[in-house]
Amino acid sequence: MMKLDISPMLVTEISLTPNSEKKPENSHPNTFSLTGEVHFSSEKSNLAKLISEAVLVSYGKYKVQLVAEFVIHFQNAVTEEEAGQIIEDAHTEASVFPYISSYLSTFLALSGYQRPNIPVVFFSE
Repeated sequence: MMKLDISPMLVTEISLTPNSEKKPENSHPNTFSLTGEVHFSSEKSNLAKLISEAVLVSYGKYKVQLVAEFVIHFQNAVTEEEAGQIIEDAHTEASVFPYISSYLSTFLALSGYQRPNIPVVFFSE
């Protein structure tokens, strides 16, 4: 497996809006989603950018949307297809989740809300 380094997170967008939706019956009081998209640099074939979007909804309280970027440095030059596969094989989404979760918790606490109870997240292979 090829070595890769992930740069510190850069938050490029964040929004916090009130949410008056009622919690669906028999469900967790919060929902969380994390998606990512890889942008490959054809000029610098040892770099790619992972753009992650996280959405945390706390029913009856708030909705937070966050976009964060992570620059990924590969050990060697790679093609766009190889970059995508390496990022997938390295379970990069599981690696960036703690940073995003921590940021959201701190952001919400500094905004006057209680620390959120983020639902358990499973990353499949």
